[in-house]
Amino acid sequence: MSQLDFLLSVPTMGRIVEKYPSITKAGPFQQLFQKGGVEKAPGGRYYYEKITNDRRLAAIRDYEAAGFVTPKPTRRFVDQGMITVAEKEVLTPKELFMTAAPGMPLVANAPEVIARAVLRGFARLIRTREYFCARILQDASGVTISPSATAWLTGATQVTETFSVDGSLQTYAVGAGWDVETTRLISGDTQLADAQRTFEGTGFIAKHLLYSRDTAKAIIANIEAQTWLANSAGQNMAFYNQVLAAAARLQGDGDTLEPNALSGIGDIAKHVTLDHHYTNSSGTVTRYMDDGKAIMLPGEDRLGEVLGFVEGPVFVPRNSNVIGAEQAAEFFDV
Repeated sequence: MSQLDFLLSVPTMGRIVEKYPSITKAGPFQQLFQKGGVEKAPGGRYYYEKITNDRRLAAIRDYEAAGFVTPKPTRRFVDQGMITVAEKEVLTPKELFMTAAPGMPLVANAPEVIARAVLRGFARLIRTREYFCARILQDASGVTISPSATAWLTGATQVTETFSVDGSLQTYAVGAGWDVETTRLISGDTQLADAQRTFEGTGFIAKHLLYSRDTAKAIIANIEAQTWLANSAGQNMAFYNQVLAAAARLQGDGDTLEPNALSGIGDIAKHVTLDHHYTNSSGTVTRYMDDGKAIMLPGEDRLGEVLGFVEGPVFVPRNSNVIGAEQAAEFFDV
């Protein structure tokens, strides 16, 4: 076979026209939740405890006096229902068999057709989990997941659930003030410094700032940020474009907490750009991370106090014959 024949062969052309590879691992937002701990739920709900310790001073007393009785921290128990998602893709006989009749042999590429269908379904499930994690983080006061959400296909059925993030995570709206010269992005009391203080008031130190590329561009356009970049660690204007391609790719690959060129601005150790996307029910490419928002998170050693990811059981029917109640358990893989 000549080189030209190889380049124009069916398998080669098939790989060329396949637009996006399937996702086979958790996306950046789900990875963040998993850094807070992964739990297994035996049933349809999960139930766990979160404690926040106070930072009060000890009371001044004479050495013979009794100590001041400080109340214990409030024990908060989280009781949350689980959301179940399912995906199905139907393959017709003519896609898998030479002729649609009993006993006919499979076509040569039948295993590949089945494998690709499984990967597509798995990728849709991963994107759904990524959507939940992204929406919850971007509304720190709680987000309601309901059938009216625009991400779901028409006719899909969901149980309405309301989630909230513990620890008052700071989801900061980013407006025009971030990218004009008169705004004091770093030293002022209404931008990053104020967000830091709000975060510290809930017992955390902000270590990560998550945002989209558009929000990153707004920060880059700020004079204080430009000055900081130009004078810090030898960085200069040539590094600015680095942030636009940093961290997550379109499909959500990559380490979620990898720093980029803006890291360190505003006393925040890592700036993270998450700009990957899904396709909503209208067929429109939609970013998980809203433009005009920035999310603050504590360091990785404290993520378990505000985030957590829970996985429940999944029952997949086996292709086997079951006779009698005593064999019913054999009908399912978990």
